[in-house]
Amino acid sequence: YAFNCLEDGFKTENSARNIFRNITNSLDKNGLFVTITKDSINILKQITGKSGEFGNDLYKIIYNSLNVSDNFGIRYKITSDKSHTEYLVKNEVFKTLASEYDLREVYTITLDEFYTTTKSIPLFVDLYSSVKITPELMEILSLLRISLFVHTRKLEITGLLPNSTVKETKLTKTKKTTMTGGGNIVITANKINDMMRDIFLFLFCSKISFC
Repeated sequence: YAFNCLEDGFKTENSARNIFRNITNSLDKNGLFVTITKDSINILKQITGKSGEFGNDLYKIIYNSLNVSDNFGIRYKITSDKSHTEYLVKNEVFKTLASEYDLREVYTITLDEFYTTTKSIPLFVDLYSSVKITPELMEILSLLRISLFVHTRKLEITGLLPNSTVKETKLTKTKKTTMTGGGNIVITANKINDMMRDIFLFLFCSKISFC
């Protein structure tokens, strides 16, 4: 899991690539990487001009001299229960970089959309009833995006797995196999819902810190 900690790495392309390199090297084949980032689409909708601010009673985003055409180094300041400066993570840039490091996106949604689609599901009813969902909170949820990635790297090795392409000679049998580290991962709606409930529980217990 990575919550509210990747934005600092998007100051430059090199620092962002270092993050993905560390993530993919830490995962087994078919390992899951779950992250919450700011949703660049909804944030950019609020930005008008190179300088300004927007928000509500729960948060404020302040920006100066922005060039939103850049992919990295888009710096802004968030003021909520505390203040923090970070860099915008563009959704498509994030997905593209992830794919270059063997991370395939299998699920992504903003938190307000997820709440809207799950608020009547029994698994979530008790959880949501413990928090007052106000318009101001929904606005914050709309600026947060959760994404699930699966690690897809394959390791080329020889002679370990039985299900392989076999080349035979009169004297020897040579096997070349692709080590996958396990079967294909099965991502079901129930698994995603269970995972999302745990994540929402964590966020609500943490009072959904936006910084």
